Amino acid sequence: PPSSPMRSLADLIDAAKTAIKPMQYGSAGNGTPNHLLAELLASMTGVKFEHIPYRGAAAATAATASGEVAFSMGAVPTVLGQVKGGLVRPLAVSAVAALPVLPDVPPVGTTVPGFAGDAWVGLLAPAGTPQPILDKINAEVRKIAVSPDFRDKLAAQGAMTYTTTPAEFGALIKADLAKWSVIVKRSGATVD
Repeated sequence: PPSSPMRSLADLIDAAKTAIKPMQYGSAGNGTPNHLLAELLASMTGVKFEHIPYRGAAAATAATASGEVAFSMGAVPTVLGQVKGGLVRPLAVSAVAALPVLPDVPPVGTTVPGFAGDAWVGLLAPAGTPQPILDKINAEVRKIAVSPDFRDKLAAQGAMTYTTTPAEFGALIKADLAKWSVIVKRSGATVD
C-alpha cells in the first residue's frame, strides 16, 4: 500500500525476515499464479508468508491498497490502473526484464537472482494433429503476435509478446510443470 514503509522488494524481504509472525499477502485465490509466485518468492528467499486468498484480483488489490495485507502479487494488466492511480505501489515485476509500461519497476530477479515468473498464454491443438497443420497454425499466429499493432496493444496493458515453435512451446510446458509442481507441493496449494 502507499502508506507502507517498504519501498523495494529488498525492503519487503527484510521485513518478512524480521517479522514476529509471517507477513500476510493477498492473491486472487488458492492455486492462482499470484499465489504460486508469492510461494516461489518465499521459497527462494527463505521467508515465511501467510497466504490470504481473495475472490479475484480486484479484491486482493483492494486489500493491499487498504493495508489489510502487506502485499499482493497481481498481473500487471489487472493492477496497472491502481498503480497509475497511486492506490498501490509496485515493488517489482515477476518478468525477467523490466516492462515498458512500468520502466522504473525492477524485475524480482534483480533482488532474487534466478527468479523467473513470466506468465504465458499459449495455443494448443489436440494430440495427434498432423505436424503440417501445427506448423501452419504456428506460422499464422506468429504473424499476428509480431505485428506492431498487436504488440503495442498488449504492451500498453503491461503484457509482452513472444513466439515459439511447437517444439519450444512443448519444452516450456514441461519445464513449467516441473518447476511449479515443486512449489505447489511445498506450499500445499489447492484450487478452490
